[in-house]
Amino acid sequence: MKIFLVIGFLLALLSLHAQDADSLRQPIEKKNLRYLLSKDTSNSVRARIDFQLDFRNSFVRDFPIDIYGGNIGLIFHDRYRIGGGYYFFSHRFSNQLLGLRTTTGLPYTDKNGVPIPITKLTARQPYFAASQSLSVNYACINFTYRFFTSRIIDLYIPLEVGYGTFTEKLSDPSGNDFDKLPKAPTATKGTFVPGQVGFMSIIKVHQWIHVLSAIGYRKTLDQTFETQNDFTNFESQFESYYYRLGLQLQIGTIWKNVRNRN
Repeated sequence: MKIFLVIGFLLALLSLHAQDADSLRQPIEKKNLRYLLSKDTSNSVRARIDFQLDFRNSFVRDFPIDIYGGNIGLIFHDRYRIGGGYYFFSHRFSNQLLGLRTTTGLPYTDKNGVPIPITKLTARQPYFAASQSLSVNYACINFTYRFFTSRIIDLYIPLEVGYGTFTEKLSDPSGNDFDKLPKAPTATKGTFVPGQVGFMSIIKVHQWIHVLSAIGYRKTLDQTFETQNDFTNFESQFESYYYRLGLQLQIGTIWKNVRNRN
């Protein structure tokens, strides 16, 4: 039911967009696909400041997570954007517990050194259950190139590199703080340099509202440990595909339209 409501909402916005355009231009050529895919010449400002509240979706240890932050930049010639931002997330993976060896307190790992969840252990592998949490904060600079633009859709290639801190730790879900383990896990802390590249599209369903979607890959270019143990593997877990899907509210356009009407 929700998907039909969303589709109906987008169709209504498209109808409003066509009606707004009809009031300014001849209505004959506006409703065809050729007109919508033709180059958008409405943006004439050569340079302008752009601010975004940026909520990203990604994966860590194959689990979807939300990354929160903000980004401010400068747009040149309506094609190039250079900016900087700050992002953070904190997540506890309590729905996929890890298994620690009862003899050493070290986790069971695969051939790449990545800790194995208890769902993949056999009855012959005794363990203590442990939940992992990961906290990340980083600042970044980014560059976005718009290589295609039309009245209905814009296509971009975004590049980004940053610097931040991370903390990984294990905790006992039973609340006993691993009292029975021969060696209790300690936190892993450090700094890292993330980089990512992707593909992004913006569909201009209405002059006030745009639909943004993006997909790409994030990689740890470098990392330095302040404290390190054998319980976690930050690099292999933070590197992953990312995606974004959401609505962009065009505050500047709304303000301009309201001001002109008054």
